[in-house]
Amino acid sequence: MNNREIEKKFIVSENIYNDLYSQFEALDLFPIVGVSRDIFYNAPNSDVCRYRENTEEFTIKVNDKSTIIDRIEENTKIDTNSKESFLRSLSILFGPPSLILTKTFNIFTFGECVVSLYTVREDKKNRFFLEVESSSLENVNEFIETLTFPIGESLPELQTKSLYKLFLEEKNEET
Repeated sequence: MNNREIEKKFIVSENIYNDLYSQFEALDLFPIVGVSRDIFYNAPNSDVCRYRENTEEFTIKVNDKSTIIDRIEENTKIDTNSKESFLRSLSILFGPPSLILTKTFNIFTFGECVVSLYTVREDKKNRFFLEVESSSLENVNEFIETLTFPIGESLPELQTKSLYKLFLEEKNEET
């Protein structure tokens, strides 16, 4: 059992987002489409502590290598009947949720790579996100190298913060 998340995350333009979606559709790849509501807690010794409503999963992510590209990820399925008790326990341990984000996503599978295109409803900057995940960094890099972009555009800078940290910092800047 591999308990590592290996992925690269980018903030892309709307033009790149739409172009990539069209490229994937042209390959007859049909995405998993949905909405997920993620409830985050400020837990010690972790980069991410989250309950994801649509999959009923509790996730802890730890940046043991000082990067979000290759880190520990533990997922635990929470029984629907235990959800309220579980969330209450998290609030007792860590205080109230530090952030709630709602993602509208399209997930495509390319061999060993899982590619996510998504937006975040609470994002005041209306950004578009691209994530490429696989079991190895080599697979991720090889897939990214195959991507083509609209004329005049290229792959933006790699993100160094988790989505949670990015939005939590922005929320704290507002207050």
